[in-house]
Amino acid sequence: MRILVHAAGEKPIRIAIPTRVLCNRLTAALCSSLTQKYAAKRHALSLPPHAMHRLMRELNRAKRLHPGLELVSVDSSDGDHIRIVL
Repeated sequence: MRILVHAAGEKPIRIAIPTRVLCNRLTAALCSSLTQKYAAKRHALSLPPHAMHRLMRELNRAKRLHPGLELVSVDSSDGDHIRIVL
């Protein structure tokens, strides 16, 4: 996974993080517990740990099947651009 930040008038920032480090069973359990904790306060949807783990597995599979898939692309009015790419 790559995070690219292009700020107007600044050098671009590129952060490369291995997708397997972000999308594993431990991270899924952590994300699940945090979403359940905060979803109860805001009456929002939360995922149980097994569903979150399945989501993480699908992200890893998507990276293999569709390399370079752009997950997020945000442009601000002042010229900043942020991209998250698998």
